[in-house]
Amino acid sequence: MDESCGKPPEHARRAFIEAAKEAGILMEYDW
Repeated sequence: MDESCGKPPEHARRAFIEAAKEAGILMEYDW
């Protein structure tokens, strides 16, 4: 598990993006 690079695991990142979309806070982030 390589979590020391500063980037979250893919599944965690996707979960965050989904939550952000539902919350309506995704604006101009470069996903």
